[in-house]
Formats: sequence, C-alpha cells, structure tokens
Amino acid sequence: MRRVFALAAFLVPLCLSLSSVAQEGACPPAPVATIGIAKPPREQQAALDTPRSPTFVPTNARLRVTSVVGPVETVPVQLLVNGVAAAFDRAVSDEQIEITPKAPLPPRASVVVMVDRIRTATYQVGTTPDTHAPTLANAKVERVSLAVPGPVCPPSTPADLVVGTIEVDDEAVVRAKVTLVRAAGAVVAPVTAYVSRGRTSIGTFPRPSPFGVRLAAGTLSPGEQATLRFVVIDAAGNVSAPLDVPIVAPGAPDAGSPGASAEVPSEPPFPSRRGC
Repeated sequence: MRRVFALAAFLVPLCLSLSSVAQEGACPPAPVATIGIAKPPREQQAALDTPRSPTFVPTNARLRVTSVVGPVETVPVQLLVNGVAAAFDRAVSDEQIEITPKAPLPPRASVVVMVDRIRTATYQVGTTPDTHAPTLANAKVERVSLAVPGPVCPPSTPADLVVGTIEVDDEAVVRAKVTLVRAAGAVVAPVTAYVSRGRTSIGTFPRPSPFGVRLAAGTLSPGEQATLRFVVIDAAGNVSAPLDVPIVAPGAPDAGSPGASAEVPSEPPFPSRRGC
C-alpha cells in the first residue's frame, strides 16, 4: 500500500507539469543526447535487414527494397542466392527498387539483396511459384476522421484518416494500392496506405487484416460520400481484382460538397482525451 501511495505521489506532479507544458503549446525538453542526432545513411540502410526473421517468398518472387544511401535508379544492387551472385532485371516502382530474378529462385534457397554493398533484405524461398491472384473480401470501415492532428512532440501534419479491416488471401506478402474515388469520378491518391495480411493457407481468411488510409487534411468534406478502391499486389506480381468500399465523412455536408444533398447519419462526438 505504501508503494502505491508513493507512486501516486510521484505521478501527480509529473502529470501536472506535462499538462502545463501542453497548455503552453511547447514540447517538453528532450534529453540532450538525442537532440538532432540521426543515424548515418549506411546504418539506416543496414537496419532495414531482418536476417533473424526473413521474409518468405515464392520461387517466382519479385523482390522490392528501399534505398537510403543513393537514388533508387542508380544505386548499386546485388542479388545473392545461397551466397552466389544471380542475374536479375531491375525496375523502380513506388520509389522502391524492384528486382526480378532472370531464373526462378531455387526452392528453400536463402536470398539476400545488397544495396551499395550493404545487406538490406533477407528472404527465405518456398517450394513452389505463386500463380494465384490475391483475393479481397469483407472490408469494414471502422472510422473516418477529418483533419486528425498528429503528435504534438514532434509536430506532425494533420490528416484525414480512414481505418478498418479487410480480408486478404494470398500465398505471399502483399502491398496495397488504394485510391479515393469521389462521387463525380475524380480519383485522389492517398498520402500513405497500408494493408496487412493474416493468412495461413490458400482459400482461408484466418482473421481480418487492419487497413489504414491517410489523406491530406481537407481531402474529404464533412458529410462527403466517396469510395475507397483497394487493389493488392503480391510478391510474385499477381494483382487482385479491385474492391470498392463506400465511406462517409463525419459531419454535416458543406453546401456544394459532393455529398451535400445526401442524408448523412449522425455520429456521436469522440470522447475528449484526458491527460494525467
């Protein structure tokens, strides 16, 4: 009991001090050792590799890696299959380097991608090619939020956010291409979008996969009705059929907005977030 009381006595002044800092609109001072210090680019590049948990890919995989140390178009890249250099075709897609081996990867091979002589990605090859296009189903929008502020410390740009779940079925890892389609047909690209994947075998949806779409603040008008169009591409380049998911922005429609004439269900206000 004494320990609980002592902990409470310690936390109360700390919370009060943090609250006062937030009210003043300033970030609390960061430790001196961390101010303005960033890892050198080569260390950042090396940190992308996860050799203890390699990504599993099919024998016909297209490998995608990021470059921190040089332009994706020209930075030197090497593909090692079981430690031996292998030939590949190279392209740039979504600001990443896409590597397509000229020959199928050997089953159960260990594959490493080097970027400017830095080990950047590790893969474990399966036993078969992936010839099945991913399948999408049962998307559910959980929340649409407008101009959500990011963290105060460090400051970040507000954004319109859409989050929910979707069922993704495929043999390999997938990447998402999501677009916002307005009622009049205009297409808007998001700032960022992600779709995870939770699957154990072909034809099964073991659990819904979360998705998140971040749009520039002000992209959606209050009460606007629009569509999120999902497409996912797997590690072998197979592309899913698009899945359209309707969304409705919260709030009353602005006069002249795409959803101004439509009836919009009211939403309870979000509870205010309290500090300490």
